[in-house]
Amino acid sequence: MIYTYYRNRLCLQDQKVYDQLLNGLRERQNVIDIPYTKLAPADLMQGVIADHPELMDVDFRSFQYVDLFLKKYFRMTYTEYDRSAAKKLEQIGELFRSVVNKDMDDWDKAAVIYDTLGSMIRYGFIDGILEHTIKGFLTEGKAVCDGISKMYQYLCGCCGIDCILIQGQVSEEGHAWNLIRLNGHWYHADMTADLKICESAGYPAHVLFCRNDEVFSKDHVWDHSAYPACTQAEDYFEHYHLTVASFLQFSSAVIKARLNRSSRINLKFQTDVPVNMQKLQKWMLLMSITGVLSVVFAEEHQIALILLQ
Repeated sequence: MIYTYYRNRLCLQDQKVYDQLLNGLRERQNVIDIPYTKLAPADLMQGVIADHPELMDVDFRSFQYVDLFLKKYFRMTYTEYDRSAAKKLEQIGELFRSVVNKDMDDWDKAAVIYDTLGSMIRYGFIDGILEHTIKGFLTEGKAVCDGISKMYQYLCGCCGIDCILIQGQVSEEGHAWNLIRLNGHWYHADMTADLKICESAGYPAHVLFCRNDEVFSKDHVWDHSAYPACTQAEDYFEHYHLTVASFLQFSSAVIKARLNRSSRINLKFQTDVPVNMQKLQKWMLLMSITGVLSVVFAEEHQIALILLQ
């Protein structure tokens, strides 16, 4: 079930308005009447759309709010209904529900969804609005940041993980990513950035997966008052004991991954002196590692993704 973060923040009266808008969008109504609300109607509509990534036919860029003396309503437009995309969405939801074991904890579920979707989706542009919705992935296998984030949000909802779409900026440009709630704590997850970091690898690198506000504030900007705080120090690498502080720990982790026939391993360096690519390559030569396909290293974050044969 999709976690309706924006609806949950509303009073009972405004929740009824929210539900009326949602029903109108689901029925593809071109005119949706809206009763009185103290909230800015456009903000309320954006909240409905942000809560519901499955509303992939709504043209969220061009809706119009009309305020007449006796009548207030939204004038909506929609992209063409795509039966095959709707069917594929159902199938993908079922696929991920089967991949995510009910005995997994929240961390395992979120990571499996992140890795599996990350291996299936590409960052890319499509003409029109499709790239900003989950329909871009369903029809073309690609999307931009908000389409990627909405797809992750949808799949998390299918698998019982609370997930929010967050709108902000990176490098003074609009950007979207997610907040996910794991074992009662909120974390940031930016799959778009992770896919760009290791574009050639075909997997997200977990550089910006399950990180806190302090880490994201270095290059992401958002309205902190509008979203839950992410204050936990523990990240993905600490949770799964994938931090290394020495050459010995690094070599042991890689050897263990190879013995387990893993296709890749993510590691975070916590050495006294920061590791650079030259040092990482030297360590690998000292190990005489064979079977390494490629290495992606995010030096700023001290995180490496090592692909193995």
